[in-house]
Amino acid sequence: MTGARTPRRLPFVGGPALGTTPHVLVDGALQEATALALSHWPGSTTPAELARDLSAEIAFAYLRSPRHWRDDALAVTNDHVDQDGIVSVHALVDPAHALAHEPLLVGAARAGDFAVAHDHEALALALALGVLAEQPCPVPAAPPGSPVPAAPPGSPVPGSPGPEGVARRTEELLGVLPGLVDSPRRAREIAAEEIAAVEAGWRAVASGQVLVEGPDRAGVATVVVSERVAAVQARRFSSTRSVPLHPVVVHALTDATRVLLVHGRRYRYYDRYETWVRLASTRPALRRALAPLAVRLDEQERPGTRWRADDPGALEPSLEVGAGQESSVPLDRVREIVASYLVDAPAAWDPYAAAGEVALGPVRRPGAPTAGTTGRGLLRSRGRLRGRSSA
Repeated sequence: MTGARTPRRLPFVGGPALGTTPHVLVDGALQEATALALSHWPGSTTPAELARDLSAEIAFAYLRSPRHWRDDALAVTNDHVDQDGIVSVHALVDPAHALAHEPLLVGAARAGDFAVAHDHEALALALALGVLAEQPCPVPAAPPGSPVPAAPPGSPVPGSPGPEGVARRTEELLGVLPGLVDSPRRAREIAAEEIAAVEAGWRAVASGQVLVEGPDRAGVATVVVSERVAAVQARRFSSTRSVPLHPVVVHALTDATRVLLVHGRRYRYYDRYETWVRLASTRPALRRALAPLAVRLDEQERPGTRWRADDPGALEPSLEVGAGQESSVPLDRVREIVASYLVDAPAAWDPYAAAGEVALGPVRRPGAPTAGTTGRGLLRSRGRLRGRSSA
């Protein structure tokens, strides 16, 4: 891209400092003075010509589309901290650097939002950003290899809903992103803990302890993990949970956006994040409300065992038995109940609907995902890096 024309660089301004400054909004919800939206979020007013699966891809499309450049925009902003958002902001803050490293940056955004990775370095970058995005503030001691300095006492907590904390952490990550791009080794060191979780998943796959079935008539892929496989910690959307198989591994094994993850008699159904945003390359099946399905499954359970369900507007809504419980229902019966319900139930979430009409069911607006949307890890795939491309 040397010598190519690019739009003028925009400063990042976030939090209360943004005020009524005309701005380009990336990967987030429209604000009062938004002059242009570059986002795959529901309700976005992104120009149709720029639509892509990821907000980062939209931002790069914008860099190559002079007719969409906005001279009236004085800043670029975002309202949460995750990989797709950081990459999108960086593209407008430093277009030349971003374009020079576009495949790596887009790959990191994809790994962060969708837990889909095609490249070792992109995954390492995404997961390192996820670690750094969630560092508490003030930081008593930075993790080994961390380029983010400790914050002064009394600083707001980055990654919290507080807009000042989100803005500050965004500025810090924008400052360290170029260094991480240039130093894959540093990214791997920062992400070492979840690297082990991802690699443990691939060892389970290689040893035959993971079985993938489907998708079935409702589009549900069932991923069965042997009870001999120990659970690992994985980060998604600012929270860490215990899972039998890291989502990066799960999403490499199946393209299905409806997933039933099985570990013994512990079942978890979830709709992948791709069904919350506006994809441009394809349109997945629309989400159904999961609460009525939980009721159906409760009717099959022994007394005292209850299923819980997220709202359809959650970023990655799931349906599972309560914490510490195991289901008494055989897997085949669970699969049949889930498939029958999903085939017949009406849609409860449509990201392609007009703004103000996005949610057809109860909505939990992400206030926003306030930290990295994936975990920490690098996959030594030995050729196993697969998954649905969002290009």
